[in-house]
Parts: sequence; structure tokens; C-alpha cells
Amino acid sequence: MAGSDTSQKQPPHSVEAERAVLSAVLNYRDSIHDAADVLTPECFYDGRHEVVFASAIELYNDGIPIDLVTISDDLTKKSKLDKIGGIEMLTDLLTVVSSSANVRHHAEIIYDKFLLRRLKRAADDISIQARNAEEGAEEIINHAENEIFRISQRRLGEGFVSINTILPRTFDEIENYRQRKGSIIGTPTGYHDLDRMTSGLQDNDLIVVAGRPSMGKTALALNICAHIAMEEKRGVGLFSLEMSANQISQRMLCAKAHISPHMLRSGMLRDEDYTRLGIAVGPLSEAPIFIDDSPNISILELRSKARRLKVREDIGLLVIDYLQMMHGGASSESRQQEISQISRSLKALAKDLSIPVMAVSQLSRAPEMRGGDRRPQLADLRESGAIEQDADLVAFVYREEYYLERTPDGCPPDKQGIAEIIVAKQRNGPTGVVKLTFLKDYIQFVNPEFHHREPAGVAYDDDNAGDVPF
Repeated sequence: MAGSDTSQKQPPHSVEAERAVLSAVLNYRDSIHDAADVLTPECFYDGRHEVVFASAIELYNDGIPIDLVTISDDLTKKSKLDKIGGIEMLTDLLTVVSSSANVRHHAEIIYDKFLLRRLKRAADDISIQARNAEEGAEEIINHAENEIFRISQRRLGEGFVSINTILPRTFDEIENYRQRKGSIIGTPTGYHDLDRMTSGLQDNDLIVVAGRPSMGKTALALNICAHIAMEEKRGVGLFSLEMSANQISQRMLCAKAHISPHMLRSGMLRDEDYTRLGIAVGPLSEAPIFIDDSPNISILELRSKARRLKVREDIGLLVIDYLQMMHGGASSESRQQEISQISRSLKALAKDLSIPVMAVSQLSRAPEMRGGDRRPQLADLRESGAIEQDADLVAFVYREEYYLERTPDGCPPDKQGIAEIIVAKQRNGPTGVVKLTFLKDYIQFVNPEFHHREPAGVAYDDDNAGDVPF
């Protein structure tokens, strides 16, 4: 009975599957390909099996055939053969299987047991943290979700990776670039010149869209969300800390239908306007856009919700509007440290989810205080230089029209509707200025080619539809 209890306390494993995989690797040359696709040495529960498989992987990477002789020679050189039970242990492995047909299935069994052991370790750690209560419940929950998420992603390549294992993938990407010859390699925003400059929104990147109030930074973020969801057919998660989900929905609907939000709220729409709303609601309702309008959300709560949404809906973009309305951990000694913690966490989240994360950010009053040219600079990022440091791409939204409208002479016609997207930082690309047209009545940015500005309720020319992001 005691033996049964001991067996039950053993971590999940399958010695039979481990022996079967190693036997196939020793007997059949091509078996290592299937095994290496699924397993790393740490996946093996039996330490002796881990040593043998590590030797096989090393020989495989060096282009040396794997058999009883080469494995035993390699382990002898490393003074490990006797530690695993000598040549007798290897000879015993040779007799386990007579075919390589099931090696991948056996490898999957080993990996499944490996994941279960990781889950058990994670659960034990969480239990200890909860008992000790040295951290708050929110921090422990975040740690738990982070560990479970990592396990669920089946990431085998943790820790250091040799450059010679990365280079083949790098050359595959280079060949892909060559084949595409300048086409967008990331997720397109729908703005042609911006996509040409950035090659689209890149996975793992933190993208900061910043500007002074009323420049249209939220509008730009929403326009990009709508394009990616409706035209690229990729899911988008949107955390709206400033506007309600209903307000976001109205904004997107009005932009799609080319109807003034002000006219909609005032109830002054015409019959044809309602017709256009009815037409627009169809594609928008089918778009995979997921909105969370929880106010004053913490970075821990945001990361937890984002991970769950990624697993459930496989989103391709996450947007936060806006960064300064979030709060960090209780341990932050100042607002600057808090913003630094938030920006670092958002960058880490982009890498965890392997998608672009876009954070809308306020700027300080410095542009207005400088006088003359009010175009924003990186130093204007509000409350923390860490935003500039953590971001892979920083884009400022600037509309001179906004300032000129408030002068005695007003805004001249040649300045009306012109918006500049200033790419002030791009870690892996050029910086520069992209010009867009801002349709103030619809709170919508469009490509400059879109000249057809008709009053709300009048259908726009389909020939220009490609110049509208969605």
C-alpha cells in the first residue's frame, strides 16, 4: 500500500514513451527529425534519458549520424556514459521498438507529461505564494495567469538559443522579403504611405500613438482598428479607458457610414443617413472587434484580460486608449515610475502575445509652450522617458489646422484637413512624416488621394473607396 502511495506522488511521466523515442532515434536515422520537432532534452523525466537525448540532439546539429557507437563515444568523451548505466543501458534501448512509425506520437506523450509537470510546479509555487501572502492577491493572480499562459503557448525554446539555430529562420525571412519586394510584411494599417514607411504593424512591437488633445490620436487608433478587423479580417482587442464602448461603436459606425457624430447625437439625420447607417452596420457588426471599457484599469488586470482574449479569439492587434489613464502596481513611488512600469509591461505583453500592441499616449504641454513650430518631439512624451525607450515605434499626430482655427485670421483653405503622422522613432526602420487627410465632420483619417469630401448623407464615389482605410 505504501508503494502505491509513493507511485501516486510521482510527477506525471511515461518511462515507456521515453524509451520508445530513444530506441527509435538510435535505430532509425530519420526519427530524430520528428523527435526534435516536439522535444527538448528537459522534456524527459528520467535524467538518464535526458542525457542520451541531449547527446543525440548535439550530434544531429553537427550532422553526425546517430547510432549506438556515436552516442556512446560522445557520452564517453563527456564522462557521462557510466553515469547513465554504461553501454548496457544504451544496448537495452535498442531493443524497445522495431519501427519508427510511432515516434512522433510517443514524443507527444512525453511532451504532454512535461507540460503536466510544469503545471504542477506552477500550482505548487502559486500555493506557496498564497500561503505566505507576501504579495497582494492581484500580483499572485497575475503571476499565476502568466505562468499558465506560457505553458499553454507550448514554447519549447526558452532561455538562450545558439545563433546557428536562428540563422536558417532568418534566411527564410530574408527570402520572404525578397519575394515580396517591398510589400507589407506586417499588419497593414490601411494608410498607404504609413504602411510603406513601417512595412505595417510588426508582431512583438510596442507602438505609441501620441498627440496633444484634439489632434485625433484616438480617431487614428480607431480607424486602424476598424481597417484591421474589417479589411484584414484579424481580431482586435481595444481597452478604452476614456470612452465608453457605446461611444466607440458610434464613432466607428459614423466613420464607416460617413455621417457626422454631432448630427447623429442631435437627432438631425435625414432618411438617407439612416439608410447609410443600416448599410454600414452590417460589416461592422461582423468585424472581430472586442472592447473593454473598464475605467482605471491596472496593468495587471489588462495583461490578464489580454492573455485570455488572445487565447479565445486569437487577436492580431491590441490597443490601449490611453496609457496615462492606467495605473500600475502599488509599489510605485511616483507617477513617473508608475508610467515606466506600465510601458515596460506593455512591451513585455507584445512579446508574450506575439502581436503588435498600440498604446495611445498624451503629450505634455511643451509643444504649445515652445511657440512657433508646435510639432511634437520625443521629449514631449508625458510623465516618462521610458515610453520613448520601450516603444519600437512612436508616431505623433499633428494637425496645424487645429491651432490656426484659433487665430484671428483662421485657417487658410490650403491648410484645412491636412494631418501629419510624424514617425519620430522606428527601431527597425526610417523616421519621417506621412501626410493624411482628416475628415473633421466624420472624425476620420483617410489617405490623401481621397479628395471626395461630400456632406454627410451623400454617397461617396466608389472609385475612391480604396483611399478610405475601411
